[in-house]
Amino acid sequence: MSDCNHFAIQDPELFDTAMLDVYGRFITLLPDDILKDHVHLCFYLQEAYWWYCDKWQIRHDSLPSLKFNQFLNYAIENNPLLRVFVTPKQQASMLSQWKNYMKNIPLRGAILLNAACDSVLLVQSYSSGTWTFPRGKRNHGEDDHVCAIREVLEETGIDITEKIHSNIYTEVTASGKSIKLFYSPGWNRLTMGEPRTNFEIRKVQWIPLSDLRHCHGHFKYKTFDVLPFLDEIFTFCKGFKRGAFVKEFPGALLLYKTLARPESKAQVAYQDRKSIETFGPSLERLSPDEMFRINKQLFGIDSEFVNDDQGHSRQHHHSN
Repeated sequence: MSDCNHFAIQDPELFDTAMLDVYGRFITLLPDDILKDHVHLCFYLQEAYWWYCDKWQIRHDSLPSLKFNQFLNYAIENNPLLRVFVTPKQQASMLSQWKNYMKNIPLRGAILLNAACDSVLLVQSYSSGTWTFPRGKRNHGEDDHVCAIREVLEETGIDITEKIHSNIYTEVTASGKSIKLFYSPGWNRLTMGEPRTNFEIRKVQWIPLSDLRHCHGHFKYKTFDVLPFLDEIFTFCKGFKRGAFVKEFPGALLLYKTLARPESKAQVAYQDRKSIETFGPSLERLSPDEMFRINKQLFGIDSEFVNDDQGHSRQHHHSN
């Protein structure tokens, strides 16, 4: 067993193979301007680190489990190309400069609400155990809602492309950093994806909003990233239930109205299981008129839009 850069290597040959794979994929072809820009170079080294963790270390117990700073220092000291562009003095301050830069990168994500609009999807951090919304750092030049879609897919395995609107979101500023979360209502609680990356997300779970509002003690500490958004979420849910977002989320509103009809919790649970089977995966792409046609066919409800004196659209229902 040898020791390199303050961590033990049980299988040097396998470790060298893994690192050569990482170098070839993420380092060797980098242009000089990236290699000279050490802050941006850290982003590529982070991608290389995740590849090592997800594709190598998790499959081979004999490979060392590294922290990012260990990986970064080893790569700089042992990769000939990196040694040319990063001096020992620059290496010493490289990680702290990158962390300072990272503090100001905007975070984008989504608030996924179930069909009854009383539960929200949260993810638990693998390292800290805290709960938050699926979210992540926006890439340079990336649109906010595109970043949200990408991050939710990476952290939960759920594609929200058809169930998000670029103008419906809530945004807060925490420690000088912008955090924007887009609303995505109308999800079946049985929708449970799998994170696309390892060592980032420990668990994906639906949490009742009432539990978050009244949480205390250890659970409150573990959800401190969620609490600043709660008032805005309850405001959105109230408006959503009144039909304020029928144009943006027609399918989600129809599901909510459908769930409001059952007389028991058992029926609500049954409807939650059957909603996708009934309406199909393309529900959110249907127009309001198509929603009304389905409402009439399945539930005997006639629906129409009428305008009030102020020109506002209102939805009327008539049961047979």
